[in-house]
Amino acid sequence: MKNILLRYSLVLIGASIGLLLFLQINNVNAAQSITQGQGFEISPPLIDLATNPGRKIPVKLKLTNITDASFRVSAKVYDFEPKGETGTASIIEDPNIEPPFSLKAWVSEVDEFDFAPKEKKEIDITIDVPENAEPGGHFGLIRFSGKLPEVGEGQVGLSASIDSLILLKVAGETNERLFVKEFYSGPSHGTLKKQKFFEKANLVFATRLENEGNVHVKPVGNIEIFNVLNKKVANIEFNNTGGNVLPGSIRRFENNFEGRNMFGPYKAQLTLTYGAGNTLSSEKILFWILPYKIIALISAIIILLALIITKFVKRYRKYARIAKKAEEAKDDKEETKNKKKKTEKK
Repeated sequence: MKNILLRYSLVLIGASIGLLLFLQINNVNAAQSITQGQGFEISPPLIDLATNPGRKIPVKLKLTNITDASFRVSAKVYDFEPKGETGTASIIEDPNIEPPFSLKAWVSEVDEFDFAPKEKKEIDITIDVPENAEPGGHFGLIRFSGKLPEVGEGQVGLSASIDSLILLKVAGETNERLFVKEFYSGPSHGTLKKQKFFEKANLVFATRLENEGNVHVKPVGNIEIFNVLNKKVANIEFNNTGGNVLPGSIRRFENNFEGRNMFGPYKAQLTLTYGAGNTLSSEKILFWILPYKIIALISAIIILLALIITKFVKRYRKYARIAKKAEEAKDDKEETKNKKKKTEKK
């Protein structure tokens, strides 16, 4: 009877694990070259150039008025700094502050102009790099702002604006130093926080990169996923939107990952290249896919079946004991009867 119970338990446990253990899959992507602002569109939204000191660089911008209104447009160049860790630019409006990576004094002025509804306009600017320009990265943005030519008394004036970022790399003794400050997994919904256990293979890999050099870099590479047998089961493209990490800043990149039929422990590793062939990799991080609802259901079924089998075994043993006693009583009665017959014959 013990052997039967053991076989039942092994079959149930094996079937439950078999339901969960399968192999896996992955997914991720995005890109763009025109930015739409409030009323205007501009192309390119990002000017990324490399040059030598003493050079003049012509740049052509294409501006479109996507509204049905006419505007008087002016342009102004600003320095900027990263805002937080998302790569957002924060304009430095104080004219007394000039960061070490400034280039606003190098960009030619743009005269004011009238901008008709739906009109497209090409705007030429020149970036005049000084002979004594500091090697490394220099940054700024040019903002186009438009107002209605005339606004009557009591009327609210419409406005429109858009920016084009300028990233310029000046040749010389540049220092490319990028570090992985943090690499971790987290939930795909709600607030991003460190997490190692997930019910489904639907999560985010967050990477915080710190630039300690003097030039902006654009890291590219992959996040590879390995199963418990160290077999690669998924590959995620890193930074397919072409984001830069500016000097003296930390930028956080987020990569969504969604897999199928995943169960158990997995490891993820980040491998990047940046700048002039530099490579960078992270330690492998561990995360778990544990569909606890399914596990709880199967565990409940196993426990229920175990209880049923245990109850069945108890009843079987009880009836077996009763049957054995009845058989023994019958044998005793038969033996007594036979002894009586032998005595009578004598």
